[in-house]
Amino acid sequence: MITTAIHLSILLVVSDPSTMAANGVLPVATPDHVRTYMDALGLDQQQLDTVQFVIEDYQDSMRDMHQAMLDRVAASRAALDDAFAGRRRMSMDAIRSLREDVDSAPRETWPEVDAALSQLTQTLAVLSADAPDRVESAKRAFMRRVLLDSVIDDGTAASAAMGFDLTAVVSQAQAEELVAVDQSLIEAALGPWRAQIDAQLQGWVVGARAANVEDALAEIASDNQTRLETMRASAQRWRDQTAVHAVAINEIAGLAQASGGDAARAAWLQRAHEARFPGLYDDHRLQVTSDWVSRNGSDAQREAVVQAHQLWVESCRPVAAKMADLLRQGFEQGVDLQHDAVGADQEATELRRTFLQASGDRQVRLETAKASIDRHLTEGQRAAVRRVIMDPRRR
Repeated sequence: MITTAIHLSILLVVSDPSTMAANGVLPVATPDHVRTYMDALGLDQQQLDTVQFVIEDYQDSMRDMHQAMLDRVAASRAALDDAFAGRRRMSMDAIRSLREDVDSAPRETWPEVDAALSQLTQTLAVLSADAPDRVESAKRAFMRRVLLDSVIDDGTAASAAMGFDLTAVVSQAQAEELVAVDQSLIEAALGPWRAQIDAQLQGWVVGARAANVEDALAEIASDNQTRLETMRASAQRWRDQTAVHAVAINEIAGLAQASGGDAARAAWLQRAHEARFPGLYDDHRLQVTSDWVSRNGSDAQREAVVQAHQLWVESCRPVAAKMADLLRQGFEQGVDLQHDAVGADQEATELRRTFLQASGDRQVRLETAKASIDRHLTEGQRAAVRRVIMDPRRR
């Protein structure tokens, strides 16, 4: 069962941006974010020493904050591990207190995290000799990318909505159903979307960041009322985000219609819809497997696995469409059907039951597809794929 709560059950030593975000220390600017920002600001080689100092200062401060948080909860984490392994007898109240200590830890980092990102953004902007409007545009784009990439992807529609980047979806579509649409018309449609996202995204991310911790603590305390409230707040954020996305998506659908007819419009709307519910229309493990085989498998394996993966996508589509519609109905009613607190909302019982039935149907199809793909791989290849799935850096 999926829950939006964060649990720092595995505290990694390496303070990379993805680990920080997973541990609730977010948003985090990655080296790629900063490089893109520097290019947009037009910073040159003469400013390299100053830029390098600014970036290192940011990275050091983030690393220090993260490590300080891990150090502070290390004793609580160790005590919990001993209790759960049976090496130490503890009362339930003591265990609950330790869990609360661990799961509330990210809160203390947030003021410094936000201040560090703001300082990085402003300091690099000051170094730019570009026109003020270009600098401001670069700042907004940098913050938008950092915030979108800092969203914790827990596989739910709520996180997918917050991390939804319409510009990326448009970029993919421009090679297909939007290929004949003039770029200036697309930019005109994206302009208001960017403005609204820039105005609201930080509030959404901060709200979700706080809700993740509040939900974790409420779960520990068996506080169903607080969990219901955080779930309803998540549903409201989904509705707010959907309203922003829908205007631009529909405007671009009109452009697709004008340039490519009904087929192009339908293809665009389907693409945008699937991008907003990515965890339903495919499975990342099957996608990673298919991609790995396309690079490393034999000709026969590539053909068989790609075909099996495509059959899965086609088989999954009607079930995914049903699940997406049920999730939409839930959000509009103020509940998140992927949040385990929804069980406490009696009015959502039937909707939840139907959603779980559809989810079970999808799971059966998924297991069938996995078995079909695995048949074409050797044990060594299956082991290699598992390693890639577990460690994204191998992809």
